[in-house]
Amino acid sequence: MMTNAPRPVTLNDIDRDGKLAWVYCNACGRERDVPPATLGLPMNTPVATVGKRLICSACRSRKVTVKPELYPGTIEAMREKHRGR
Repeated sequence: MMTNAPRPVTLNDIDRDGKLAWVYCNACGRERDVPPATLGLPMNTPVATVGKRLICSACRSRKVTVKPELYPGTIEAMREKHRGR
């Protein structure tokens, strides 16, 4: 029996689409948009599992979430847009 289950989104998919990876520490709130290749993981790693393999550089927590970038142009650009109001 064959199923058409969707395959998980990988770091390679994000990179191919020209997007960044949004990395967020659930412990201290630090967040960054980074190129997927800079995470030091195989590019075929599913994005849903990336956070489990990272440590926050600010607080050393392992409570990290990674998703495709949430805002085009990086989180910093979105903050600047809202500050300019």
